Amino acid sequence: MQLIYLINYSVKGIKSLDEDVKLSFYKKTISKNPDMNGYNIKGIYGMNGSGKSGIVTSVKILKNILTDSGYLNNPIIQKNLDAIINKKTGQLSIESDFMVKILDSLVVCRYKLILSKDVTGRYSIVYERLSTKKATSRSDNMKIIFEVINGNIEILEIDDGELLKDVIEKTRNLLTMESMSSLFYEKFLIPEAKKKTLQNIMEKSIYIYGYFFSLEENYMFI
Repeated sequence: MQLIYLINYSVKGIKSLDEDVKLSFYKKTISKNPDMNGYNIKGIYGMNGSGKSGIVTSVKILKNILTDSGYLNNPIIQKNLDAIINKKTGQLSIESDFMVKILDSLVVCRYKLILSKDVTGRYSIVYERLSTKKATSRSDNMKIIFEVINGNIEILEIDDGELLKDVIEKTRNLLTMESMSSLFYEKFLIPEAKKKTLQNIMEKSIYIYGYFFSLEENYMFI
């Protein structure tokens, strides 16, 4: 998991950002042997009030949602979200592209997350999607790995039938307050690691959990 690079990041609905703001960290075309030197640390700058702190805050929120299955169930977190999510938009939308090396292939993944208030007044996950394509492909079309809408799994691309059934069962009624990524990590990756069969499960799940490694280990926003 050493080769993970953030390519694009966009956010809307945090603090003063009521319109979509997009940051691009790499050129549009990716070669077969991309030179990523200098792309493992990111920095943003701008005038006071231009939205820098909002972007940084959204990255922290996203990282926590992806890594902590109990994050949105914390009343203190809910109170904080209510204070910082833009009242005009009423929801927080985050989307980003990252490139990861899987075996000998370079893959671009796109992750999208939308938070909005539910009927109880708590912020919940109303949309979550992870899609992918070959990094060198010039097509904009991406294959959806999973898509969750209002807690319901609409698409889940897992070839292993038993694993697919197990994922559906163990995430049932949980996906409005917990991300597919955090649940998969908690319920599948950790147990498999304890059984020392992590390599097999890694190959099946790298799209799902790889992204939060990129946020947690490889990037710094200032």
